[in-house]
Amino acid sequence: MTKWYSAKEAPNYEEWILTEWYDGDDGGIKYEADYLYSFVYWKDYVSRNNITKWCYIKDIKD
Repeated sequence: MTKWYSAKEAPNYEEWILTEWYDGDDGGIKYEADYLYSFVYWKDYVSRNNITKWCYIKDIKD
């Protein structure tokens, strides 16, 4: 089972992650891969992108 993290918890940098985010335009949940290649303020990133949770792509399992 894949371990998902709360958006309140920041991932490690230089890791591929999958984010679940809320799309306010169509009212749906979406998923997007991202790579944090440099320092970002995680709280601001979460707020700007409406992220609800995330996981490391390397940890995705059936």
